[in-house]
Amino acid sequence: MEPEALLAHVRSGIERCWEALRVPGAAISITDRRDTLGVLTFGVADLATGRPLGEGDLFQIASVSKSFTAAALMRERERGALELDAPVTAYLPWFAVPSPFGPITVHHLLSHTAGIVTGHDFTGEAVVELLALTDQEPGSAPGARFHYSNAGYKALGLILERLTGRSYGEAIREGILEPLGMGATEPVITDAVWARCATGHVSPFEDRPWHSSYGLVAQNRFESGTGDGTVCASAGDLAAYLRMYLNDGAGVLARESVELMTRGVARDEETGVLYGYGLWTDDRGGRRLVGHSGSFGGFTSMVMMDREAGFGAAVLCNGPATWEARRALCAFVVSAARSMAGGGDLPRPPDVPFAHLVPEAAEYAGVYRGPSGTLEVRAERDRLLVDSGAGPFAAERLGPDRFVSADPALALFPVRFVRDGGLVTDIVHGGDRYAAPGRPEPERRGADVQSPFVGHYRLPTPLSSDIRVVERDGALHLYDLVEDGEHELVPIGDGRFRVGAEPWAPGRIRLDTVVDGRAARAIWDGAPFYRTFTP
Repeated sequence: MEPEALLAHVRSGIERCWEALRVPGAAISITDRRDTLGVLTFGVADLATGRPLGEGDLFQIASVSKSFTAAALMRERERGALELDAPVTAYLPWFAVPSPFGPITVHHLLSHTAGIVTGHDFTGEAVVELLALTDQEPGSAPGARFHYSNAGYKALGLILERLTGRSYGEAIREGILEPLGMGATEPVITDAVWARCATGHVSPFEDRPWHSSYGLVAQNRFESGTGDGTVCASAGDLAAYLRMYLNDGAGVLARESVELMTRGVARDEETGVLYGYGLWTDDRGGRRLVGHSGSFGGFTSMVMMDREAGFGAAVLCNGPATWEARRALCAFVVSAARSMAGGGDLPRPPDVPFAHLVPEAAEYAGVYRGPSGTLEVRAERDRLLVDSGAGPFAAERLGPDRFVSADPALALFPVRFVRDGGLVTDIVHGGDRYAAPGRPEPERRGADVQSPFVGHYRLPTPLSSDIRVVERDGALHLYDLVEDGEHELVPIGDGRFRVGAEPWAPGRIRLDTVVDGRAARAIWDGAPFYRTFTP
């Protein structure tokens, strides 16, 4: 293989979809089993200064770090210090959650099958955040289903500290980074490390979905050293990390440990991948691909490997690249390397759709009516325009049937189209519902007293999180404005609500401190959110 030809093909493919990525900069590395085939950089490290991105810039790789935690724990298992089927309380006696089910084991935490919550990052430290969960029961029996949990990997990071007698950062450096020669990589996020990182970029608004017309600003700085997502790496160092898995552990891990990490334990229904220990597997185009993604603090990332063919790729961005876009880029790079080595046809450029292009726009067109007024939705070629009365604003896709509009009257919530049998029947927007043409208009509720829980709440941290609680169709709904999620709130007694209509959903929220008919605080999975005065 000629690495120059491979890099030229990859660069050409990325440049053709670059605008659709909507990120300031990206670094991509490619490796085979023997060596790094190349590192490519695109765009800028910092929008404010315009400094070009360099190969030496570090990126916060967020949840890709979970594979580092899992790998370090596999080393502890190899030396007999860790049992996968042991209860977590054997290593962290204080992390005992109330449960009618069997014990949560290390295996359950590694595979996201413990039935515990995703968790929130509100301190940068693991113990306090986990202690907040010790009075919260799991949503389902351990091992019964997949539910992604950052909190679980925070606990695993503490187990690693207990077994090694080292801090999390020291344990990762000594156990993984130094043996692999990853000299540029930093295992935790500190103020000093920030100076070596590219700048993470986020929306200038924390209280609404991002629309590209808002632009991007630098992420606030923060410090964190937990096992769920604090490694800062260069693209070149990640190539060395991927070679460990391509070479069945490369003497750092036993082959059995790599097999345990890359076997499929439980399926993530949202993405379709099978999760193992800190890595997922994805059957794509007849190939078994292994990887992980990350998204946090203005950075997005993904690593992917074809272990059978012996190639791997890392994609690091300093802006909000979608999961689908990162997977497409990684798969393209790995496919290009495999095809060039085997003499096959080189893959087409990755299919990264523009958020503002909606080929099926005509399916949504019409005048939707509800108690709050009307919304006119128009299709102009492959663009979707939504008009609440102030003129049409172009909508951008957030996900299937979900869009964001920069119209001030609509900007705070996604515009979500509801289907029945494939046909669009309604628009849901915050606490409002609008019926499609020809459908019965939603009934206007009488002069009911609004729930004291409705409102806007904020978690005051450097990585501020905003949520809104709305009332719609006789039920409360929570909008997570950071993760861009919507959840029904189901009363479960004792002043608490289950976050999610699914009976197995583990999230819990308590809205309390009611003063003058309004709740002042929302305790969501242990994290304290406080009412703010803005709508």
